[in-house]
Amino acid sequence: MPSPSLLTACFWALNFSVFASPLAIDVPDHVLTQINTTLTTLSAQSPPDGGPDFSIAVGPGQGSAMPFLQKPRMLYCILTLMSSIAVTDWKLPMPKARGAVRCSSYPRLTTVITAIGQQPMERREVLWGLASCMDLMLRHNKFQPLRAQLYLRSRNLGSILFTNTDPPVKAEENSPFHAGIESIAAPTFNDGDSSNNASDTTPALSTGTRYSYDFHGAELDTYDILMGTMGAVVQAAELPPHIPIKQFIGSWQQRFGSRYRCFQIWMTISDPSVMSKGRLLESMVRSVHESLERADRRELKMLARIDGLPVWQGGFAQTFGPAAVLKTIE
Repeated sequence: MPSPSLLTACFWALNFSVFASPLAIDVPDHVLTQINTTLTTLSAQSPPDGGPDFSIAVGPGQGSAMPFLQKPRMLYCILTLMSSIAVTDWKLPMPKARGAVRCSSYPRLTTVITAIGQQPMERREVLWGLASCMDLMLRHNKFQPLRAQLYLRSRNLGSILFTNTDPPVKAEENSPFHAGIESIAAPTFNDGDSSNNASDTTPALSTGTRYSYDFHGAELDTYDILMGTMGAVVQAAELPPHIPIKQFIGSWQQRFGSRYRCFQIWMTISDPSVMSKGRLLESMVRSVHESLERADRRELKMLARIDGLPVWQGGFAQTFGPAAVLKTIE
């Protein structure tokens, strides 16, 4: 746990320059050392694809072989689904053994999750499966219908089907598979330029919560933002659902570093913290939403306010280390 001096330094850095151009801040060496230690601890979560004990075997999907042409839209849909699954204890079973979800922002995509037998899969197993499938599609640049069998230590858990035709079970936009965090309205997926307004505020899902945004700094790749955030969502799923969060750093963390150059970095301002697991997940999905909506891929700083008071802050950055933390929350 970071010392009070670290949190104080970060708090003053935030209040000194939030929603202004990045400033050079003279941070004492011992504070940078504490930040580095914090980053090392916070980044020690398991890999988003489940690690060496988890694997998938893919085959052709059901129906048309026509590919999913709108790749960012598909990835965003899976990201929001994963956020819904991650909001509670990740070792709990899914609501039922078999179910289908149709994404309202990309109706052509239906995701069918089926367990072996009558016992539902654990939420973490489904999260690993979804993340692994999206990673596979992106690495091979093949976004097409497929069925993936999920294995944990060689035990067949079930399957995930991505289809563009009617699935074998009824698809529901508001199914129990998509419960726990309300749907954020889909972004428009702009491809052109969009103006950046650092003082802009947008209502969030949490009652009384508003976000402010400041895009600045390095420009990231669209898929790095989506997949890095997807990895962070899986890592956030490990957190207890009812304990306030003081700080979080997540990415698509692999054994030898991050596969995707995007790190979600968040820290509380209020004491005690009111940043719950659900609010953290909401904030990360919101950061991707705004990047896609505004067609702005630069690094992002966000500030959350409740009843006008700043309560937590963060965003995403391209690099990982003390400088990135300070740039994201300064």
